[in-house]
Amino acid sequence: MFLSIITFGLYSPIAKLRLYHYFINRTKSNETEAGQLHFGYEPEGKEDYLYVFGQTILSIITLGIYYPWAFCNIGQRIAGKTFIEKRVLFQ
Repeated sequence: MFLSIITFGLYSPIAKLRLYHYFINRTKSNETEAGQLHFGYEPEGKEDYLYVFGQTILSIITLGIYYPWAFCNIGQRIAGKTFIEKRVLFQ
């Protein structure tokens, strides 16, 4: 049980980042005359993992007091690497 909790704690930050990457890359807008919008995310595997893991550890150490700041910091980092790409459809 102890090893399962440790493994989950180590893997959950990268799992969340991979799920976000998977879903955001498959998100697109409806087709219009101007084209279609595609969303994307440019991950930095190791750096993003360590950042999310560090913010989570800080929240645990401070007994949840740091959680609102960690949530905002992680969201800001992920939102900063998310982009929108316009693709023009030819008729």
